[in-house]
Amino acid sequence: MKSIVTAAALSAALVTSQAHAGGMAAPMMEPEIIVEESASSSGGFIVPLILLGLVALAIANDDDDSPPVAVSDVRIKTDIVQVGTTNFELPLYHFRYFGIGPVFEGVMAQDVQMIRPDAVILLEGGMLSVDYARLGLEMRRID
Repeated sequence: MKSIVTAAALSAALVTSQAHAGGMAAPMMEPEIIVEESASSSGGFIVPLILLGLVALAIANDDDDSPPVAVSDVRIKTDIVQVGTTNFELPLYHFRYFGIGPVFEGVMAQDVQMIRPDAVILLEGGMLSVDYARLGLEMRRID
């Protein structure tokens, strides 16, 4: 019986001394590393190439330089200068696509979206296009 009391006393003493000393140290765990997967890393250059192709196709297939529907997103235009206002009080601009090629006169899809959202078309990749026919306008080549 003496050995049972001694073992119980020793066990109680260990528990008491650990509680007073802060207990057992928490086990060290390695941080979990989480890697997010993206849809595609190649989308960074493919989308602009597709858009450039759409713009080139619209320009090449249009004999009178006035496509009825044009990629008109401000994000693909450069050298933008406001030159007037349309009949819907939309700003009218001169611009180039990607800073190359001829100068055009037209509107920005973001402006049209606020006044005539029915004339804006959302393209794949998030770019915006304008249906000039719905505005009663023509995008013209200036240079």
